Amino acid sequence: MAAHQAGMEVGMKKILAATAAAALLVGGGTAFGVATLVASPEQADYSVERSADVKVEIMDPEDVLNPDDEARMRRDVERIHFAAPVKQLNYLVFKKNKDEVEDSVEEYLRDNHPDLIGDDQFTDGQLFVGVGLDPRQAFIFAGNDVARDLSLELNDGHLEDAIEEIKPGVKAGNIPAGLFAGADYAADADKVSEELYSDAKANRGLGIGFSGFGAGAAAGGIVAAVGATRRRKAQRIATAREDWKYVSRAYGDTAQRLNAIDVRAHSLQSALVDARMREEWEQLRDEFLNLDSKVSAFASLNEQSSDEEFEQAASGIEEAKSICDRVDTAEHNIDRLYAVEHADINARRKELYELRKDLIEARTESTGGVAEEASRLITVSEEIDAAAPEFMDRYLELVERAATLFGQIQTQLQKENEADELAARPRIDEPSFYPGVGYHGFVPFMAISSWNSASVASSPNVSSNFSSGFSGAGGASSF
Repeated sequence: MAAHQAGMEVGMKKILAATAAAALLVGGGTAFGVATLVASPEQADYSVERSADVKVEIMDPEDVLNPDDEARMRRDVERIHFAAPVKQLNYLVFKKNKDEVEDSVEEYLRDNHPDLIGDDQFTDGQLFVGVGLDPRQAFIFAGNDVARDLSLELNDGHLEDAIEEIKPGVKAGNIPAGLFAGADYAADADKVSEELYSDAKANRGLGIGFSGFGAGAAAGGIVAAVGATRRRKAQRIATAREDWKYVSRAYGDTAQRLNAIDVRAHSLQSALVDARMREEWEQLRDEFLNLDSKVSAFASLNEQSSDEEFEQAASGIEEAKSICDRVDTAEHNIDRLYAVEHADINARRKELYELRKDLIEARTESTGGVAEEASRLITVSEEIDAAAPEFMDRYLELVERAATLFGQIQTQLQKENEADELAARPRIDEPSFYPGVGYHGFVPFMAISSWNSASVASSPNVSSNFSSGFSGAGGASSF
C-alpha cells in the first residue's frame, strides 16, 4: 500500500507539471491553403488510335465452350474498337489448369502456338484474355507493346480492373460474357481514351501528368513529384496548426482528469478486466505523463507563428494529439467497464446490444454450423436480464462462447487470407474495444472482419508467377 501511495505521489507531481505546461498553450490558428495551377486537359489530347484489323482466336483445348458460345464470342468481338497496337485477340479457356494458370498458358502456347510466344515475352500485337476453371483464375496477358501502351503491365490499375471485369460473368456460368467484358475493358480504344481523360481531370489539381500511355511521361513525373511534395508540406503545416489548437485545449483538461481516471481504472475488479488491460492503461498513463517536456517545446507557438515554426513542431504536436485522443478513448472504455460492474442497467443493455450486433454480423457472413451457433448465441443474448443478480455470470458465459465461435471463424479466414498473424484484440484505448474483450481470448467479430479485409487488401490481387522464369506482361487473379 505504501509503495502504491508513493507511486501515486510521483504521478501527481508529473500531472501537476503537465497541467502547468498545458497552461502555456494559447488557442488559435490560421487557415492555410495551397493551389497548383495546371492547364485544363482537353478530350482530344487523350484520343487513342484504333487498330484497323484484329484477328480473333478461341483456344479451348478441353471443349468447355460449345459452338454457339464460340459463335457468340466472335460476334461480340465486332463491338470492340480495338486500340492500336492490338493485332490479335486470343481467348483461352482451361477446364483444368495448373495452380498457377500462367504455367498452363505458357505450356499450351509453346505446344500449340509457338508463333505467339518468344523466349522471354509474348509476341508483339498479341492480347490474351482467359480463364482457368480449376483452380479458378482469370487472366490477361499481352505482348510488351500492347501491355505498355494499354497499361496492362503487372501492378497497373488498368490491368487489375480489366481482370476484375472477367469474374462476374464466369461466376454466373456465362464464360463468353465474362471474357468479352475483360477484353472490352482492356483494349477498347474509346474506353481507354475516356479513362485517360478522366484520370487527367482527376489529377489536374495535383499537377500530375499522365504517364504510361504515351509521350510526356518524364515531364509529367517531375511535375507530379514537385506538386506532391509541396502539397504534402502544406497539408502537414495545416494539420499541425489545427492539431495545436486541439492540444492547447485538451492537454490541460486531460492532465486534470488523469488521476481520477487512474483511480477508477485500478478499482475495476470483475473478470472483464485482466492484467494485460491494466498494463495497457498504465503504459498509456505514463506516456501522457512523459509528454510535459515535449509540450513545453512548442508551448511558445501562437496563431501568428510562422509556417516554418509549425513545421518544426509538427511531429511533437501530432504525438501529443494522438496520446490525448487515446486517453480520452481509454477513459470512455474504463467508464463502460465500471458501469457494467456496478449494475448500471442501461449500460449493461448497451453492451449486450454491442455483442449481439457482432453475433448478427458473424451469422450474416457465415454458413452451416457456424451460422447456427451464432443464431443460438443471439437468442441467449436476448434472454439475458440486465437487472438480474446473475447478469455478470451469464454475460461472461456468453462472451466465452462467442470467443470460441469467433476463434473458429478467424482460423478459417486465416487459411484463406494467409495472414501471418491473427487479429489483435482491441486495446483499452481503441474505439473497437467493449467489455468482454480479452476474456477467454475474446476478439470482437468486427475486429476480425477488419483484420481480414486488411489482410486481403495487402496481398497482391493480381500476380504473375511463371515457374519457368518467363517474363511475359500481364497477370492473373484467383476468385
